[in-house]
Amino acid sequence: MRRFILIIVALLYSVFIAMGAQQITLKLTDGTTISGEVGKSSFNSDGVALMQNGIYGKRVPYAKISQDSLRQLAEIPMAQKYVELLVEWVPDDKPKERPIPKKIEIKPPPRIERPKSTSFFGALFQSPVSLTLLIIIYLANIYAGYEVAIFKNRRAILVSGVAAVLPILGLILFLALPAVPVKTAEELAEEEGTAAEAEAPPPTIALPQQVTEQQEEKEQGPPPMISFLRGQYTFNRRFFETKFAGFLRTVPSEEEKDKEIVFVTLRGTYIAKRLSKLTTNEVFILVKKGDASEEIMIPFTDIREVHIKNQDFPFNGSAS
Repeated sequence: MRRFILIIVALLYSVFIAMGAQQITLKLTDGTTISGEVGKSSFNSDGVALMQNGIYGKRVPYAKISQDSLRQLAEIPMAQKYVELLVEWVPDDKPKERPIPKKIEIKPPPRIERPKSTSFFGALFQSPVSLTLLIIIYLANIYAGYEVAIFKNRRAILVSGVAAVLPILGLILFLALPAVPVKTAEELAEEEGTAAEAEAPPPTIALPQQVTEQQEEKEQGPPPMISFLRGQYTFNRRFFETKFAGFLRTVPSEEEKDKEIVFVTLRGTYIAKRLSKLTTNEVFILVKKGDASEEIMIPFTDIREVHIKNQDFPFNGSAS
């Protein structure tokens, strides 16, 4: 029984080998040929060995196998990885058709519409961007007229009006003209005194009682107030250093101890006893607040009038 089973196994093994084996003939580069069956161990990195009668023959290197036989081996899965780099493939005679490339459509980018006018100035006024720039330049020109008026000590409304009518040229004209000299407090007082004498009525004969009443009114009346108005003076650091030097002292002198400074600004009216500090663009004043003092900063550009008055009399308004 055991022998019978061994015979059946041997027959099945032979049939399996016969079914799995593949008979091939390889042509070598020297013209000779070798034939045999392909087994599991027929191919490795050293070459190919065919099996004859169940026994592997001598292994032949791949370099000695012709190109036709290498192409034949390339179709066997077990040998493909060893021979695919050695095969010289012949291109087909029929050229491959190349795909037709898609036509590229070039779309022009959107552009700003050109003005219809051909002249430079006509095109300048048709563009909204250029119109906006011209308006900004025109307004800056008017503001520059205000600054030129302060610099040249002239009336701001006059210089700004000329700059509005003659842009740029009006500014150049006023810059070329000499600045109006600044009048000192003594000169203003002399002019006020001269005007008062010219407008005074002719002298009349007064009774002794009337003379006494007039003298009492003069003694009780407020002393003259010294005024400095914007347009007549340029309010800057130099102005306050020269005109109000006595008010910059910590202890006022005999001349300034009974006087106060009145600042009429865009934010209101301030009455100060002295100036605490001066900077390039602001003046700091000490304002009495109850029993203490408060320091207030006033920009030079906000000041419209400055007055010096006696502290015993109230401030009744701007000077005419």
